[in-house]
This record gives sequence, structure tokens and C-alpha cells, in this order.
Amino acid sequence: MSGLMKSAMGFEVNMDDGFQIRISNILRLVELNSLGVAKCELSSVAAPNSWRIECFWHDQQAMHDHFVSCQLQDLIGLLASRSRKIVFECDCE
Repeated sequence: MSGLMKSAMGFEVNMDDGFQIRISNILRLVELNSLGVAKCELSSVAAPNSWRIECFWHDQQAMHDHFVSCQLQDLIGLLASRSRKIVFECDCE
């Protein structure tokens, strides 16, 4: 997604269907309620029990607004309740 800014969270968790659905529901809320978001997606990565959430933004302001949003705080709380580790990344120029 060229030209977009990206924020990401990597985390380790024993994923089950219910937990994955809860994460996906929050990501849908981000996409519905955040101006400037192009897409948010959850994917598994090569390491066992490792997952990544990436959100792509049309502009820096929209991404920064997301960082203080209720949806992000809910997502972080959910991930922290079961994850062994959470790593945040941001293409913030």
C-alpha cells in the first residue's frame, strides 16, 4: 500500500476463535470510526503463536488520532490480558 503510513503491533498469544473474533471486531470498529484509515488487518507470522496487526493510514494526523482512541485502548487492554509480549511499530515521520 504505497504512499500510506503504517502502524503495527506484534504480539504472542495462544489464539483461539473467540479471541480472534474479539480482535477482529475491534479492528472493524477502527475501520468504521477512524477517518483516514485505509485498512487494518490481523495476520499470523512465522514464529509459533506470533501475530501482527497492521493498520494503514492516509495521513499522519489520522494515525495520531488513532493512538488516543478508545478502540486502540480497548485493543491494547484485550491483547495485554492474554499476550506474553506486545511490540509496537510506527512509520511516524
